[in-house]
Amino acid sequence: MEKRISCRAIITKDDGLVAIFRRKNGKEYYALPGGGIEPSDKDNIHTIQRELKEELSVDVRVLAYLDTIEEETTVQVYYHCEIVSGEIALGGEELDKVCESNYYEPSIISKDMIDKVDVEPKSIIHMVI
Repeated sequence: MEKRISCRAIITKDDGLVAIFRRKNGKEYYALPGGGIEPSDKDNIHTIQRELKEELSVDVRVLAYLDTIEEETTVQVYYHCEIVSGEIALGGEELDKVCESNYYEPSIISKDMIDKVDVEPKSIIHMVI
């Protein structure tokens, strides 16, 4: 079975972590922005830049590779990024899919709340924040 490879961004803004608040199937949690590699992507950097433009309407610069977590069916590659232009606003497929049972909202989680909310992986987040 081929594993799905995704690239995720750790971005700080206003002394907090940029995340997407999710409500799906009765569960509430935060997800780090990013997504799967597409055949047209040149490399992981292109993937993360494309995904952040689509999801959050921002252009980012990748500052550093942080880590990779491989699980049974997925591989998640994490990068420290900074916003270089644009204002955070939901866009792309996420905006099209928003409904009561599948909700997305860009958020900034303050430093003191990161360990109190459902956002993972904390070990990688704490490499930056």
